[in-house]
Amino acid sequence: MRLIISSLILIIFTSGCQTTRGDNSCTYGLLMHSKRQFDTAKENYDLCLKSPNLSASIRARTHLMRGFANLRSKNKNLDAAEADIQTALDMNVLTETKKANAYLHLGIINRNKEKYDAAIQYADKAIELKPTKYNGYFSRARSHYKARNLDEAIADYSKAIQLSPEKGTLFKRRAYAYIEKGEFQTGLKDFQKAIDLETKPESLYLNRSFQYVYHQKFELALEDQKKMRRIAPGGWLVNWAAGIQLMWMQKYPEAIHMFN
Repeated sequence: MRLIISSLILIIFTSGCQTTRGDNSCTYGLLMHSKRQFDTAKENYDLCLKSPNLSASIRARTHLMRGFANLRSKNKNLDAAEADIQTALDMNVLTETKKANAYLHLGIINRNKEKYDAAIQYADKAIELKPTKYNGYFSRARSHYKARNLDEAIADYSKAIQLSPEKGTLFKRRAYAYIEKGEFQTGLKDFQKAIDLETKPESLYLNRSFQYVYHQKFELALEDQKKMRRIAPGGWLVNWAAGIQLMWMQKYPEAIHMFN
């Protein structure tokens, strides 16, 4: 499946690249991007953009992809990412799908900068372009959550779930919002739904166990720890967390056993 996706990325983004460029920097950048080697991809986008012969559409798409690479590279550069993505938008040659994706990434950048109002506005633009896709609502929900607008976050998570009910991460994120709002039982139902949807729910059991600990439901926390250990035995984080919980419960011999 990953190979198919990588091939599709290359087909979509490299159309016209070979004919407008004497070398393969455009194509190679996209290939490295698909392999998640973002620093190498960015270097090749730099080379690609030095060509005076690029068409406007290829130049815009290369700016866009370099922006995405800057956001995900080892030495993440949010300002450079934002500048590249905005340049691509300003050229006014992107398709609606690419525009929506650009706005989603600008939302991520501004959320990382703790500029939540701007992040919400960018999500609004993505939703306006693609109102039947869950991504815009999910992005806006995460920004509302960061801004402590819990009701708005829950509403957007709910809309995203309506559009993509098979995605466990949406239920997990809404669970956190419900729990922080004080609706603990409703949040637990969302956690269970997320667990039911995931093929590898180990981290969900761990996260839910932490919520149980915070609400002093230690026995339930340990039950989740046991479920996780059955799926992934020997994980040090699970044993450490269980040890801490057993200490809080004053079950010291059992705690020492978990630490060892």
